[in-house]
Amino acid sequence: MKSILLIISLGLSLSTYAQIVGSFYGSTDGTESTDIKIGKKTSGSTNFTIRTYDTGGSSYLRFHSLRWGAGYTWSREHSDGVDRNIAYLFGSGSGNYFQLFKDSDQAVTLQLHSKGDSYFNGGNVGIGTSTPTSLLHLKKNAASSIGPVLYLQNNQYDNSDEAGSRIAFFGYTENRKISIDGIMRNSGKPHRLEFNFEEDGAIINAMTMKHNGAVGINTSETGSHKLAVEGSIGAREVKVEASGWSDFVFEPDYELLTLEEVEQHIQEKGHLPEIPNAAEVTQNGINLGEMNAKLLQKIEELTLYMIEMNKRMNQVEAENAELKKEVSILKNE
Repeated sequence: MKSILLIISLGLSLSTYAQIVGSFYGSTDGTESTDIKIGKKTSGSTNFTIRTYDTGGSSYLRFHSLRWGAGYTWSREHSDGVDRNIAYLFGSGSGNYFQLFKDSDQAVTLQLHSKGDSYFNGGNVGIGTSTPTSLLHLKKNAASSIGPVLYLQNNQYDNSDEAGSRIAFFGYTENRKISIDGIMRNSGKPHRLEFNFEEDGAIINAMTMKHNGAVGINTSETGSHKLAVEGSIGAREVKVEASGWSDFVFEPDYELLTLEEVEQHIQEKGHLPEIPNAAEVTQNGINLGEMNAKLLQKIEELTLYMIEMNKRMNQVEAENAELKKEVSILKNE
């Protein structure tokens, strides 16, 4: 009798186990799926349902919550008997987010949020590489692709019709930073790239590059120049590609002003002929190549005056020597 009861009990246990680990179908022939309901039954419903379904030739597993907010936790039991979180997924009307946890202290190392902050605090991140060597390592492996490795885009324009993307470099405090700003202008206005230094709220524009190739150093206003510098320039050598030079002064048909004409111009104008006055230089500046050519022209004119004066002095000295000779003859008679 006891043997019969033991056999019956074992059969019931195996039957129950088969129901637990077996398949669940919505129909007896197994062609339709059914919901597995889990959780506390309240007002005719449960907290969660698990459903499988096929569509478009693919099979899906769906977790569904009947509450306003739903959280799903993946955890494991540690050797000390305490559960440790591995991952957490939460969804509600105010936002959905996913988190990964560090095993040792359960700190959140990864968060992806649909409406809030997303971050990663676990190590280096590699895109295009499995061996990142910095916090963010971008690598493009396609040899035939020539597109950008990093693409920054901002479609929102402010009141001044500008939109920008920024790359900022911080030290130990956000009060001091270096930034590279790409400023896009709408309505056909010029774009620019700025290199800025900021300390305690004060922004210094170190360099600006404009879409037409103009560069401003310590200024964003380049005017009609390709290079504008607010401040002095130090260089070991400067080469100016001049379009013309002043050797025409030595041409036979060059009309050299007389010294009397030069004197009259100075008395009337207060500066040399063909040289801008102080007011013009203050207002318009000078063209370095053109001014050097003008100064050389005046030097060459001075050279011609000196040559002419030297000829006259030689003539005077010759005449003076002749007169001395005649005077000596007269004294000896």
